[in-house]
Amino acid sequence: APTPDAAEEPGSHNPTMSLPIQEDRLVSSYARLEAREFTRRGIRVALIGVLIALVMSYATGHLDWASLKRSVAYSTSISVASWFFIDGGRFFLRPDPVTAWPRGWRGLALSVVGCMLGFAVGSALGDLMNGFPVYSAYRQGLRSLRADLLGSMAIGACFSGFYYLRGQTAYREAQLARAQRDLTLARLTMLQSQL
Repeated sequence: APTPDAAEEPGSHNPTMSLPIQEDRLVSSYARLEAREFTRRGIRVALIGVLIALVMSYATGHLDWASLKRSVAYSTSISVASWFFIDGGRFFLRPDPVTAWPRGWRGLALSVVGCMLGFAVGSALGDLMNGFPVYSAYRQGLRSLRADLLGSMAIGACFSGFYYLRGQTAYREAQLARAQRDLTLARLTMLQSQL
């Protein structure tokens, strides 16, 4: 009779066990590029961009409809563009299957470059949506640009950290489920051997 250790094809049945053998490789759900999940994350980021705009408008005291509309246009454009460059870009840098994030310096570089590109593209889109010439607010000096870029990068770092930790959590949950399944299989094997 074959032993439980015998090499099997993933998904095939072992005659000594009543449950199918699962594939050994655990991959975080965030490590796969799936259109539905990618879109869901994009919508989530857009909603967070609206929330950021509301908080910033409240903090600055600009609660009239025109100011709020401008703030939502910029915040959402920058948030979605940054997310797109970071989340889409990580798949070109071979993400780690555990964290769904590029290893080493590539992950940090991706966040920095993604935030900068997202800020540039999002600011241009915000200017266009508000009827302003592209980058008109930054033609008068770099102080405002520096402050806005640093704020955008801080928010981008929070987004990146959030998705990095979610990827790790999903992987750890999959490991726990696998360990529980293996324990159940071992108990069933032991019970079968006693019969």
